[in-house]
Amino acid sequence: KDVDIGHGATLVLAGSASLGTQTKGAVVMQGGTMKLDNTGTNNSNRLRNANASSTGLDTVGGGLFSLIGSFASNTLETIGRLQLGSGSNPRSGHLEINVTRSGASAATQLSIQSISRDNSEVTQFTTVDFSGSNAAGDPLTLGLAGDNPRILFSSAPPLANDLFRNTNVTSGTDSTAVGWATVNGSAFATHNAVTGVAAVGLDPTPLGSSFGSAAANIEITGNFTATSSLGYQVTSMRIEPTAAGQQFTLASTGHLKTNGLLLAGPHDYTIASTATGGYGASGAGTGQGTRYVHVEEATLNLEASIAVANLPLVKAGAGTLALTHTGNVSMTQPLVINGGAVRATSGSSLPGGEIRFRGGVVELMGGGTFSRNVGAGANTVNWEGVGALNAQM
Repeated sequence: KDVDIGHGATLVLAGSASLGTQTKGAVVMQGGTMKLDNTGTNNSNRLRNANASSTGLDTVGGGLFSLIGSFASNTLETIGRLQLGSGSNPRSGHLEINVTRSGASAATQLSIQSISRDNSEVTQFTTVDFSGSNAAGDPLTLGLAGDNPRILFSSAPPLANDLFRNTNVTSGTDSTAVGWATVNGSAFATHNAVTGVAAVGLDPTPLGSSFGSAAANIEITGNFTATSSLGYQVTSMRIEPTAAGQQFTLASTGHLKTNGLLLAGPHDYTIASTATGGYGASGAGTGQGTRYVHVEEATLNLEASIAVANLPLVKAGAGTLALTHTGNVSMTQPLVINGGAVRATSGSSLPGGEIRFRGGVVELMGGGTFSRNVGAGANTVNWEGVGALNAQM
């Protein structure tokens, strides 16, 4: 039997509690919290080990799954497949997978047999954050050897330009489906066979006068101006400004082209356009060109148009994405809010496509009327599990 963890619910397996002898079934995260707590009794078989083709952890709405290690000795838990989307069934929401190292000299490792995020028949919009922490809740770096927290996939996940990508193989187009996996909410995620999930390494940042570098994962720490009429293309862009008031400026007709944007740290940042450049994507085609915007805690002011590429946009992270371009209304693909807030003006900077609430909120600016059908498709709004009800709000 599956174990469903609903919104607001918390299930803790501690002491002698274990589901390790079960022969089938998964933990299905539906907005709640699941903890495997070994601070008292260290039990490394709280969930069944399963295998690479058997789901151990599923998400239908996201939530927090946490392995808490022993203070005194190493903790190693193995679970089955991480299911973020199968070929015929979409998954939803933002899932955080956390490993807590309780004792400074006691390693804690979560081993996951495999990962599935199959985009071949249905578009997946799930996002996942892998995090490490100590007993006080302070973040710890993932991907280190020794007595450190680790999350390791037994079957190596497929990567594209060093980032997690979708697991289906369809003529090589999966390389564009990146940007949906992060580490500690502050970096994009990669994986290696020895130390597991880690923050992706950063490449040199191409000059603003160039077309960028399609295979690069870069970091911007201050003001930056892109001037090429061909645009500025990278695989992912991590932004961590050193001070308030800094911005990335598109100073020509060229677009910013990346599937992954991430704003880390406490400072707000702006992506502005002084010409007609907007925010597109490096991929092509619905779904394969999905744009993922993660905002850790601050506000990312996106003043450039997101309608220059009519592709889905997924917002994750606890921070705020502020959309201000009046042309955004012409975007008819889904706006998926997995966490935090999207701030916009209805009928103007708020996209005209389907709004999917999967863990976050919309902040409507400027008053006026917000009227949409509850359902699916352009100019609708829905929550997980809500279909076309022919209702209006």
